[in-house]
Amino acid sequence: MSEYIDEKLVAQLAPPKTGRATTTDAEIPGFYVRLSSTGTLGLYLTYRVKKGTEKGVKRNHHMLSSDLATFQSMTKTMQRQVARAWRATATETRALVIGGHDPAAEVKDARTIRKAEAAERKAKLAEKQAQATAKELAKQNTINALTSDEGAYTKSIARSKSNDGTRKMLQSAWAEVASSPVSDITHSRVSAIADDWYSTKKGKPKSEATIDRYVDALRAFMNWCKEKRLVTTNPCDGIDRKRGSFHYSEDYKALEPEQVIAICEAIDADDKIPQWFSVLVKLAIRTGLRRGELLQVKWGDLHVAGKSALLTVHKGITKTNKTRRQAVNDEVVAIWREWKAQSGRTVSPSDKVFPGEHEQLVNKIKRYWPRACDAAEVHGYGFHSLRHTFAVSLARKSVAIQDISEAMGHTTLEMTLRYMREAPGTKRPTEKLLKMFG
Repeated sequence: MSEYIDEKLVAQLAPPKTGRATTTDAEIPGFYVRLSSTGTLGLYLTYRVKKGTEKGVKRNHHMLSSDLATFQSMTKTMQRQVARAWRATATETRALVIGGHDPAAEVKDARTIRKAEAAERKAKLAEKQAQATAKELAKQNTINALTSDEGAYTKSIARSKSNDGTRKMLQSAWAEVASSPVSDITHSRVSAIADDWYSTKKGKPKSEATIDRYVDALRAFMNWCKEKRLVTTNPCDGIDRKRGSFHYSEDYKALEPEQVIAICEAIDADDKIPQWFSVLVKLAIRTGLRRGELLQVKWGDLHVAGKSALLTVHKGITKTNKTRRQAVNDEVVAIWREWKAQSGRTVSPSDKVFPGEHEQLVNKIKRYWPRACDAAEVHGYGFHSLRHTFAVSLARKSVAIQDISEAMGHTTLEMTLRYMREAPGTKRPTEKLLKMFG
């Protein structure tokens, strides 16, 4: 149906019950009005565009939309003005088609461009917000923040006996970068700080051992940051230890058999050294456990079944943060049971074998050990030497290096080999000492 589309025609239209009704204009080719059942009025222009075929491609260009009820509620003058504007739009669009334009495609392209621009704006906004978030997080991811009382790193090393010392070392030794985001701490910056310590640029130079402790603490901290994806690289990588790959202090020397016996006898003979310290030393010699591990073991950690006995050292107290179960000999079981009987109180499996506040016990060990060594005339050895003595004694008995490593709780054989440096040329243990390591 073709009619002259003007205000009179549109004013008389009525929405179809279903679908859409179309009225084609009798004067402007391709111009038509489409009315939906909801009363929506759409103005279209149909035309063809040549695209490799004779007939070309048919286009339906949607010029604009209106509402029939709204149009019919207008005054006749306004209806006339609106209808004339519609026809003018159709005439102009038709002229563009004749001139080689493709209005429908151009509208589609414009819409695509607008969507792309909107997506780009959205991406830029998201990037800006992400940068702001990252910047805010970076403020939280500093040495000072991560090693604070409630810091994530503090919680991760809570099991360590040197927790407080490590935190204070990181905060004080690396104060120059402690407030910077960890991602901003670079290799060159760390290297420059270490070089300043080694030189006289900032007062008295620090010892090689001190520098090694500072760098090792930061290296461990940055490895943790790397695991947590706070950094991509460790700035300490490539910074060599000032004292080489490993320095053997007094704590890293194994005692001779006679020295072990002399120290144990000196402890038992000294009334000012309590019984628990004697038990601690005897267990350290026979198990190779670290001081912090011994102070944390509980009565329920020893499991005896027939002739076999296993001592469980839980991951919360081990240096590697992994649970290990170590076979122990009859002497360990006997010492354990005797100390339990001598404790003079009812104990539960969850009670510590050596009760007391950890730091206080450590301080007492630092007093009692040198006292016993002086009495035994054994000098130049630390409490940790008992652990090395245990490892070296096993090596002297031709125990496989893999088995020694497992008993010591080492993660690598390289670490175990450090303990073995004295094993080949030292004196053979006496029968009394051999019983200790059974």
